[in-house]
Amino acid sequence: MNSNTSKAYGISEIAAEFSVTLRTLRFYEQRGLLAPARTEARDRLYSDADREQLQRILTWTRQGFTLTEIKAALQAGCFTPLQMAEQLDALRQRRVETDLAIAELEGLIGTDRVAA
Repeated sequence: MNSNTSKAYGISEIAAEFSVTLRTLRFYEQRGLLAPARTEARDRLYSDADREQLQRILTWTRQGFTLTEIKAALQAGCFTPLQMAEQLDALRQRRVETDLAIAELEGLIGTDRVAA
């Protein structure tokens, strides 16, 4: 699809499609992660490429990457295999810590014990 036939999407359409707030989209724009076109009235117009970029941002955010890391990856084209492996290790460590916290809380439920 070339840019002459590409559909443009308003901010409300994009927010609804991706289940994000208007504030989130504006924040991503302020941080330099998105750069939608503007109408003469200054309304944001998102292209198919913007939608794809937003999907990458949301996926990488869900995977635990920071917005600073995401911005660098967008500029580079993607994360390196090393960056992805390091993030995977960090997520696994976080999962171990979360599982321990869950077990501690489960042990306290129904008892009169208070954690020290």
